[in-house]
Amino acid sequence: MSLNDKLKQAIDQIDPDRLVAELKGAAGELAREHGGRLEEALDKIGATVDEKTQGKYADQLASARAKVSESVAKVADLPPAPATPPDAEHPDYRRRPPEELPPA
Repeated sequence: MSLNDKLKQAIDQIDPDRLVAELKGAAGELAREHGGRLEEALDKIGATVDEKTQGKYADQLASARAKVSESVAKVADLPPAPATPPDAEHPDYRRRPPEELPPA
């Protein structure tokens, strides 16, 4: 079997709906886990920019910060990734160290 055939076979096994659900779940998990750190970073960035610009862009910064916070909250509300066992029909798309990869 040629490399091209193997690639076509691997592409045929991809389930885009499952992949998107996994990515959404992972994004939600990250937002829940690190949302507080992001808020702290936004506070520091806003304070630094306000200091450097003498508050000239305070309204724009407040608006941008509110939009980012709202977006993070929406992502954090996403349901967790579906728990499906890895098998031949549903390959695991996450990166793994070379020693864990199945033989070609």
